[in-house]
Amino acid sequence: MPLLKSTQPIRHRKGSSLIELLVVIVIFLIGVLAMVQIFPLGLNVIQRTRAITQAENLARAELERIQGQSGYLPEMIVPVTYNYTVGGVVITVNPNRLTTNLMPDQGLAGGDIDANGNVLINGNPIGNWALVSGSNLYNRVIGEGQPVPGPRRLNNGVPGLDFGSLMTLRFAPIYDDGSAGVFTVYGNDYQRNWGDRSRGFPSPGRTRDYEFYFVDANNTDDENFVGEDQIWIAPAQRVSYRVTFSFNYDDGVQTGQYEVIIPITLDPLAPPPFARIGTDESTATNYWVISLPQLVGQPDINGNTNYVPANYRDTDWWSVRVQRQFERLNVATPFSGDPYQFKVLSPSTGQILINPQAASTTVPSRAGRAPLFARTDYTVYDWRLIRDEFRVPTQGSVARKLVINGIMPRSGTEPDGRNFSGLGLSTPDVTGAAGSQDFILFDVETG
Repeated sequence: MPLLKSTQPIRHRKGSSLIELLVVIVIFLIGVLAMVQIFPLGLNVIQRTRAITQAENLARAELERIQGQSGYLPEMIVPVTYNYTVGGVVITVNPNRLTTNLMPDQGLAGGDIDANGNVLINGNPIGNWALVSGSNLYNRVIGEGQPVPGPRRLNNGVPGLDFGSLMTLRFAPIYDDGSAGVFTVYGNDYQRNWGDRSRGFPSPGRTRDYEFYFVDANNTDDENFVGEDQIWIAPAQRVSYRVTFSFNYDDGVQTGQYEVIIPITLDPLAPPPFARIGTDESTATNYWVISLPQLVGQPDINGNTNYVPANYRDTDWWSVRVQRQFERLNVATPFSGDPYQFKVLSPSTGQILINPQAASTTVPSRAGRAPLFARTDYTVYDWRLIRDEFRVPTQGSVARKLVINGIMPRSGTEPDGRNFSGLGLSTPDVTGAAGSQDFILFDVETG
C-alpha cells in the first residue's frame, strides 16, 4: 500500500490571537455589566461595608483623642432647638427632644426648604438644612474646661495684643455671632454653705469672695426678700456670675422639677430687681442678696423667660452652683489687671485667648488653693466636619495619611445635588485670601 501524507505543513499554535483576546474581554465585560444589572444590591453592600469601615476607623481615632483628654471633657452635650426671631436665629437648649427626633421643629405653619437649602419655619429661614437637623440638633456643649494654661506669644500676632493663655476647644469649629449667652467662659465653682440669718450666718465680718450662702425661706432676716429662698454672695461689687440650680415649679397642672442656667450681672450703681445689697443692721453692706423666686423669672442663658416667680415653690439647695463669669473683650482691646478676661480669636478653629494673669491665679478650695479653671459653654458649628489631629516633626517634611480616603473638594456635589461651597468657615488660603475652604490645617498648640 502506498503511504499517504499531507503536503500541508503542520502549524503548532502557542497562543491566542489579538482578536480572540478582545472577544474574551468583551464577553467578560458584558457578563460584569449583566451582574451589575442583576445584583446591584450586592455592589451597594460592598460600598456600604467600605464606608462603615472608614467610619469605624474615624470613630476609633476620635475616641482615642477624647480618652487622651478625658480630664478636659464637658459636663454634658445637650439637644437644642433653632428658633427664628426678628433679631436673628436663636439657639435654645431643648431637654425634651428625643434622640429619635432629628428634624427641626415644624412650627404652626409647617416646615419647608427653599432653593438654597435653607429650612423655612412659618415662612422664616432658620439655616441650612444640614446645620439644623440630624446630629446638629445635639450640639450644645456645657462645662468644657481646664486649668488656664501658661501664657505664650502668638505667631503673627499684633504687638501688645499677642500675649496670653491660648485655649483650643475640643469640638471646634463653634457657632458664635457675638450675642450674649452664645459663648460664655466662667471659672471655678464657689464653695456652697448653708446660711441661717437667725443664727447670724453668713457673718457680716467674715466675707470671702470664693463662697456663697444658701438661705432658705424659713431662715431669712426681716429686711431682705423676707420668706424667699435666697443666696448671699460677697463682696458687693460689680461682678458677673453664672447661677445654676434645680427648683420645683407649679405650671398649673402639676408641680415638677426644672433646672435653669442664668447669667447675672450685679452692679451696685444699678442693682437688678432680683438682688440687693444687704440692709440688715447686723449685716455689713458687703453682701449681695439674691432672691431665687425672682431670679427664675429672669432671662436664662438662651435669653428665654419661661417661669413666673409666683409659681416657684422651692429649691434643692445642694443643686445651687455659682461661678464667676469671664468678661469678653474685643480682639483689639488690651487686657487689664483682671484675670477674668478673654478674647475669641477664631470661631473657625475654636481658639480663645485668656488674660495671661489668669495662669498664675489660684482660688481657695476646701482642699487648699486650686488653679483657676476656664470652663466654656458653646455650640458646635457642624458635627459633619471631620477632625484629625496628629503630630508633625519639628524639622523636615512628612507624609500623613488621614483617617479618611478622600476630601470633598469645592467642585463636589452636596447630598441634595447643590454645589459644595466649602466648609462654610472664613479662613485664609495659601495666598492669604479669606474664604470658605475645603481643608483647614492649623497648629493647635500655637494657633
